[in-house]
Amino acid sequence: MNMYKKFFSLFGAALVIAAAVCTFTSCKSGDDSDPAPVATITSEDGSATLAILTLDKATGTGTYKVTGKVGPADFTAKGDFVLDASGTKITLKNTKVTPDAFAAMAASFNGEHSIDASKKVTVLAYTFNLTPLFA
Repeated sequence: MNMYKKFFSLFGAALVIAAAVCTFTSCKSGDDSDPAPVATITSEDGSATLAILTLDKATGTGTYKVTGKVGPADFTAKGDFVLDASGTKITLKNTKVTPDAFAAMAASFNGEHSIDASKKVTVLAYTFNLTPLFA
């Protein structure tokens, strides 16, 4: 009987130690939340929002998220971008679109998009004024 008490005491202590280790070493590796955006730009027609999640002005690179509607359904597109040094084009890449029903839209997001003289770019049917990125 004494042996069982020791076994259960050791087992209980091991569980407490394991729980403490898990508590103190846990991180947000499963956290998919976005950082606070550097800039948030609404499309000219108000049907989509472009959030610049990160921006390295030295290299012109960063990450973006576009949220919008196609008919009654919402979509979210996330990916990387590169602004060319002259400010006349933006290249979107590594785009993932959710929900899966809209995944094919990624091909339309990815690629080079011209930025006009007034710093506007049109991606799909959404026109965004990118002036905040050049400030």
